Amino acid sequence: MISLGLLSFMVILSTMSVWLWRCYKVNIPPSKPYKFIALYLFGICIGISSLWMGSEDSYSSVAICIGTLLLYLILTSQQKLKNDSIKIGNIIPTFLGTLETGKSFDSSSLANKRVIIKFYRGFW
Repeated sequence: MISLGLLSFMVILSTMSVWLWRCYKVNIPPSKPYKFIALYLFGICIGISSLWMGSEDSYSSVAICIGTLLLYLILTSQQKLKNDSIKIGNIIPTFLGTLETGKSFDSSSLANKRVIIKFYRGFW
């Protein structure tokens, strides 16, 4: 029979795998991913019950830590879009930027061209 600690670890790990796969395929879950939240909570609860019942394996502790971290990240990283945000098919506003080479870039040079612009939110 499978231990509760291992079951909680498998629930957390499989839910995280589905999340990462959807992000890789650029099919990012909605702003309130209730299914993922419910599965993380389920995995955390199974891990807590495993520890409460006196399980000796370390799977439950790892599952609780990873599940709590991922749940925290989901609940605190909500990106809300304003009504005036750019949508697919809209004309982008004019902006100036700097390329990696140091040359300046003007968005007006992209007029009448199909363009994909991806902005990364980085923390360095």
